Amino acid sequence: AVWTQKSGGVSQIFTSSYLAGVWQAPRRLDTTVAPDASQARLGIDKNGNAVATWKQNNNAAGGVWVSHYVRDTDSWQPALRLSIGNDPAPPALAVAANGSAIVVFNEIVAGPAGIVAAPPTFRVRAARYSPGQPWSALQMVEEGLPPVLPQSVAGIDASGRAIVIWHDGGAIRAKRSDTNDQFSEPAITLSSGVGAATDARLAVSANGNAVAAWRQLDQVFARYYDAIEAWDEQPTLLGASHDAEDSESAPSVAVDPQGNAIIAWTNVPATGAAELFVRHNFANDGWLSDAIRLPTSGLPFAPQVGLDPAGNALLAWMEFESNVPQVMANRYRAREGWLQQPIAVSTELAGFDEASRLAVALGDNGDGAAVWPQKSGTTFHLEVASFE
Repeated sequence: AVWTQKSGGVSQIFTSSYLAGVWQAPRRLDTTVAPDASQARLGIDKNGNAVATWKQNNNAAGGVWVSHYVRDTDSWQPALRLSIGNDPAPPALAVAANGSAIVVFNEIVAGPAGIVAAPPTFRVRAARYSPGQPWSALQMVEEGLPPVLPQSVAGIDASGRAIVIWHDGGAIRAKRSDTNDQFSEPAITLSSGVGAATDARLAVSANGNAVAAWRQLDQVFARYYDAIEAWDEQPTLLGASHDAEDSESAPSVAVDPQGNAIIAWTNVPATGAAELFVRHNFANDGWLSDAIRLPTSGLPFAPQVGLDPAGNALLAWMEFESNVPQVMANRYRAREGWLQQPIAVSTELAGFDEASRLAVALGDNGDGAAVWPQKSGTTFHLEVASFE
């Protein structure tokens, strides 16, 4: 696990590893002495080795940083700075099963010197890692973008080829790296129609298939990528068409090594209670004809889904029941379907703001975990629930 924690007014990056059934003492990863280390991300390969990335903004050590965890020695390597300055957005990270990794981030580029009121532009950049090799020099994914650019998203397959998606104005754009690990191919637009597309999410399977999802006009859309046949011709509306007053949440996306995918989201109708939905895409058959509404005890929000190599899933979400926030979960078995009733994981949450930090993960053996921050008085600590 990796998280941001304040100590003496200074934001720092900490991590803890889980060994022999015990969580180890926290260790600090960042190098900053100013209150600006934040937005940490973590990825783990099939051998338990990990990569962490985060951003720092202070002049002496600003930029995007990474560090590697070695499972055999339970040790973190010294932090390495990938970029310097240019006010990077929070980095995105993807780690393949074999340990290959990519870090992607957006940065501001000042207008040309000497031109009055020249507006800044943004660009998307990436760095690649192959096991046993140093990190690559920064690569240009896209540049000359308009000056409103949320965080990009990345995924990587078993061969090391990566997909990056980003917001370009009101559209979602994507690029896949070529066989030389460069982003030389033209970008394509994934979203279509009217209305700004936001909250893009991406998952890439070991075989190179992928699924991207986003919100548009308060509905969730998706496009599937087949590594042989490329992207679907048009986006798929995942839920049923609804009233203009209805609002669907940002989606959560997961994909297994065979390319089977699940997308989860919530819908808040104009009248009535919030609803929790999932929709499946099977690699050989395409999208399941309809979304599945899952049972909930209260008002669900902020769902997070993960898949293991056998196609089993863990879905966790925050939920209000009688105005009390709690963590709930459901399990999907590849040959049996979803559980008929949700599982209560925690009923002692302190507030709504904890929802955005809920995360889930599954191992190759199907065991899973959900983690979230728990408020106790004026401080937070991390809670973990394990699933077998």
